[in-house]
Amino acid sequence: MHTTNGSGTGTFTSGLTGLTEGTTYYARAYATNSIGTAYGNQVSFTTANVHTIPTVITTSITSVTSSTAVSGGNVTSTGGDAVTARGVCWSTSQNPTIAGNHTTDGSGSGSFISNLSGLNASTTYYVRAYATNISGTAYGEQKSFVTSAPPVLPTLVTANVSSVTTNSALCGGNITNDGGATITARGVCWSTSQNPTIVNSHTTDGTGTGSYSSNITGLAAGTTYYARAYATNSAGTAYGGQQSFTTTTNITTPVVTTAEATAITGTSATSGGNVTSSGGATVTARGICWSTSQNPTIFGSHTNDGSGTGSFISSLSGLSPLTTYYIRAYATNSAGTAYGSQESFTTTVNITVPTVTTAAITEIGPNTATGGGNVTASGGATVTARGVCWSTNQNPTLSDAFTSDGSGTGAFISNITGLNPATTYYVRAYANNVEGTAYGNQQSFVTSDQISCNGFTLTHMAGSVAPVTKTVTYGVTLTDLSGETKCWITQNLGLIIRQLQRPMTQSLLLVGIGSLTYNKGICIMDLIGFQ
Repeated sequence: MHTTNGSGTGTFTSGLTGLTEGTTYYARAYATNSIGTAYGNQVSFTTANVHTIPTVITTSITSVTSSTAVSGGNVTSTGGDAVTARGVCWSTSQNPTIAGNHTTDGSGSGSFISNLSGLNASTTYYVRAYATNISGTAYGEQKSFVTSAPPVLPTLVTANVSSVTTNSALCGGNITNDGGATITARGVCWSTSQNPTIVNSHTTDGTGTGSYSSNITGLAAGTTYYARAYATNSAGTAYGGQQSFTTTTNITTPVVTTAEATAITGTSATSGGNVTSSGGATVTARGICWSTSQNPTIFGSHTNDGSGTGSFISSLSGLSPLTTYYIRAYATNSAGTAYGSQESFTTTVNITVPTVTTAAITEIGPNTATGGGNVTASGGATVTARGVCWSTNQNPTLSDAFTSDGSGTGAFISNITGLNPATTYYVRAYANNVEGTAYGNQQSFVTSDQISCNGFTLTHMAGSVAPVTKTVTYGVTLTDLSGETKCWITQNLGLIIRQLQRPMTQSLLLVGIGSLTYNKGICIMDLIGFQ
């Protein structure tokens, strides 16, 4: 860089610009003629440093209470020298300075937080951040805020007392309003006198608003106590409504009896027990414990069958066949676990469905028949139901019509009813146990035609004698020696017989039904085939 300062000989002055502060420079004068440029001797100099006050920004006011607030600032420029102090200043008058109330929050550039305290409630304040260096003190823009009203006592309720034992109870509270100031302590206080305060026994259960639980301990058995929730802020301590409770008497373990094992199979059994006394505290668990070793406990296999006193039923599962097990009922309260007397049982072999055969079908009529079966093996468990099932389709099951003919093994007879005449039916015996349903071999039969013994009109159709009609009542159904079912009329043919011509065997017309042959005065007529 160079200057141009005229021509000719003599003295001249040059102004140097665009230099950087605090920097060393070197300079020489020069002169130019037709021959060239000549330079004078070199001199050096250092530019001076420029010093200004810092630049600082005031941050917004937060966390305002009746006596405190939070502000701060950000020193964005030091002004060329070290910032030796920074903070905020405040006043009830505008444009506060460090001559009044102010904080000191370190030094240097960057952001900082300032805590304002000792304020008056319901008052407008003005705040400015500041920063100081050797050149002076700079202030940020002004912010204002209004402190809140003076705090009042908190608002809270006392929780119901629960889980009362001989020496403890559970209580608590719910703080619904902090009164305008931070809740610094909360809990429950209690005494054997009414309206207890924190001068009496009390818990300390954190700070802040909302619900909380308190464990009251060190109580005496069989004693009435009074409890109140409390909450403390800067205005003082407030109390919730009073609750009262009475501790229980000394607690013992429950009293429980063990039920005998029943419904024993190869892999399961049923037992239970009866909690006859709670021991003075809530029975929280009860059931049966079992083992292949004597005196089983709840640390081994066990059921969980509810809580409280009274009888209960327990289902034991996952057992091994042909194994002896020992069982005891148990009941648990806060004093511990009590056991009933020991019982034992042995599981059976593995269970299968029963074995059953189907009996031949007899006494077949138009609407009924007789069947049955024989349960030859129970499958290792009680046969709870047996009978026969039938259908017009093959391989009938219990989804079709069936009889119920008792339980257990052995032969049984089944009465099959509700059949249709002249119809083919299929029948199988069945037997149930806990494993399922077994069916016997299939039998089939055909029902006979319907026998109807109602009044019919008989008309003589033979010979030259004019036809004679007579209404005859069939009142009795009988089976003859050949095993066939017959309808017997309740009166002799009388006049019709006398008016018939020889031969003695004549043909009569059963009106609306078909022809019928009779022999002299015999009153047995075969109606099989007519309906």
